[in-house]
Amino acid sequence: DRYNPMVNNLKNWDINKTKEENIAKMLPAFSWMPGCGLDFKLDYQDDLSNCPEENKEQLEEAIKFVKKWAAPVAKGSEAEEEKAPLSWEVAYDMRPWTAYPERTQRS
Repeated sequence: DRYNPMVNNLKNWDINKTKEENIAKMLPAFSWMPGCGLDFKLDYQDDLSNCPEENKEQLEEAIKFVKKWAAPVAKGSEAEEEKAPLSWEVAYDMRPWTAYPERTQRS
């Protein structure tokens, strides 16, 4: 749920403009979730140039993880059929109250 707004922000991002120019175009601000999703067609190696070598592999694994589990997938694709591990499911709802849109409606 929180990654999709960043994917929408990416649609408005022009890689040929500076960060400041892109943010100014989105004013007053990003949508409710700041930042942009990853464009998996781009090579981010230049962006990782200051990343310590011992962290690069872990960072690349994190990018693959986001692509597999958070990025939108095509309907009917193999990726859509894959289910997240059971251990990722919510075991207990620890919120003090249920958010309004999630409440069951009383008659």
